[in-house]
Amino acid sequence: TRVALLVFLVVIILPLFSMFVYPEVEESMATWALLLSSNVDEYFDADGIASRSGIVDRINSELQRMVSFYDDNALYGPFGVCFKVVNSSLFDCSLSALPGLTFTSNYEEPRRKASIMFVTEGSAQVQFNASVIHQYESLTNIVFMLTVLVLMGGT
Repeated sequence: TRVALLVFLVVIILPLFSMFVYPEVEESMATWALLLSSNVDEYFDADGIASRSGIVDRINSELQRMVSFYDDNALYGPFGVCFKVVNSSLFDCSLSALPGLTFTSNYEEPRRKASIMFVTEGSAQVQFNASVIHQYESLTNIVFMLTVLVLMGGT
């Protein structure tokens, strides 16, 4: 009966420790990148400075909405954006990639490069700081290991 209890507890407790995998399987990051990509494609397809200026204003508005979305809802958020260089597979991460582009974020580039999540959709790439999520994941992994040790030690 102890083995059955151990198996039951591990099956019940195990899913609780995967709760912090959330950003890796969550789709808002890809949605924002896709939205920015469609606007950037429209910018490069536009004729004339006046129409491009309006599109840059829309991109700036979308960037601000994206930052606000993550400021209000998540432990992670965007700290950088890159746009594909015309006729190339390379991305330009400078604000001069599109004249008039402004991007400010409350998130900073993490010290550990492994905590950067790159989300690329079409002509846009958004860089997210996931350091807090990785810290929570590490903590839950430690708690999970200790829980398993306690449960196995009790049998």
